[in-house]
Amino acid sequence: MTAILTVRNVTKRYSVIDAPVVDGIDLELYPGELLALLGPSGCGKTTVLRSIAGFEKPEHGDITLLDKTMCNKETYVRPEKRGIGFVFQDYALFPHLNVEQNIGFGLKHLTRAKRQELIEKALELSGLDGLGKRAPHELSGGQQQRVALARSMAPGPKVILLDEPFSNLDATLREDTRKEVRDILKRSGMSAILVTHDQEEALTFSDRISVMNNGRIEQCGSPIDIYRNPKTPFVAQFLGTTNLIHAEAKGICAHTPFGCMDIDKNSNGEVLLSVRPEQLKIKSASDEYESGIVTSRKFKGHDQYYRIRFGNKELVVLTDHRSEFKEGELVSVETTEPVVVLEGMVCNNAIRGKCNARLKVDS
Repeated sequence: MTAILTVRNVTKRYSVIDAPVVDGIDLELYPGELLALLGPSGCGKTTVLRSIAGFEKPEHGDITLLDKTMCNKETYVRPEKRGIGFVFQDYALFPHLNVEQNIGFGLKHLTRAKRQELIEKALELSGLDGLGKRAPHELSGGQQQRVALARSMAPGPKVILLDEPFSNLDATLREDTRKEVRDILKRSGMSAILVTHDQEEALTFSDRISVMNNGRIEQCGSPIDIYRNPKTPFVAQFLGTTNLIHAEAKGICAHTPFGCMDIDKNSNGEVLLSVRPEQLKIKSASDEYESGIVTSRKFKGHDQYYRIRFGNKELVVLTDHRSEFKEGELVSVETTEPVVVLEGMVCNNAIRGKCNARLKVDS
């Protein structure tokens, strides 16, 4: 499938003495696809979005939409000429205009009949039938978000860009609105890029995720693939809870302070493992050999988190609600499936005896 939007080697800095905010970004967006740019605050994801929209001019790089160059060394197409819709974090609705007038704001170049046709289509698609005469302050936060989306979709853009669009909503309304907006975009066949720092939002909303860190994309793939097969320590930790464990590998086994763990690739020497809490199983232990002590238990209803200390190191383990291990109890752990060896950490050094592992836990 041919990409509808391509971004190649885009770099942006705001001062010649500062490091780039965005550093050599490459990405593609395909027809009908929802892509999430996920990363912490300050990683450059909004700058990427604004560069695609034309609000920022990159220092280097090419941006192409439907084989038409939007930006390169010689070309710069103004935002209003790009055919790209933008949904802002604060909705940016005009308080003195009603819903219909807000949606039709970018359609003034059309005849009245055509403008009304597109407004009514946008109202229907966004589930806003009957609300066209209301003022923005008479709507809920979720309804205001759908008005902002309807306004961006009404002119028929090729791509919709969404900049942290759900961050101003409370938790319950955020989840409902996220699902509604995703359904609207899928029904319309629209291609969209969502910028977010919320891992759950990226996992549930998007078809693909590009994880950004320090102005670069560290990994891109489907939500399931990135969660199950992170490539770097940052991706492993940022996309959910994980245990990062230094270990000594031989073949498909890694020797750790917590016992031998099966790994997902043949390796020799020092490796860094990403072990999700749900990949571990707790068992009762009768002696202290390769066993640990339960230091805390956090019951969350449908599941629960345990922290287990092995000497001066600690593991986080996720179990279902039926587990009854208590604080202070002696236990052992084992993996339920091969765990991930993070790229760039596989060494070819000869085995040097038992690994003196270091552990970092992100919870």
